[in-house]
Amino acid sequence: MPLLAEPDAIRKIAGAVDKPLNVMAIPSLAPVPELRTLGVRRLSAGTGVAQVALVAAQASVERFLIDGESARLFETKTVVKGMNALLKRA
Repeated sequence: MPLLAEPDAIRKIAGAVDKPLNVMAIPSLAPVPELRTLGVRRLSAGTGVAQVALVAAQASVERFLIDGESARLFETKTVVKGMNALLKRA
């Protein structure tokens, strides 16, 4: 459920539905261990992961356009298999 963060509301909804409760990550959301105790079984990042990636990309591109430094464009590398494995663990 998007924008659901209040612990009492999460607990109430989790107890009222017969399907796994999914909530969307937002800044005010409780940590995962607490969410589990409230009945949450799935957590969605929404656009959060993409936003983090775009902020990093923007910083690298800005540096490249301002200073012409291309090294920053290649400082970090993410292997698709590594990202997939990371997300499977969650």
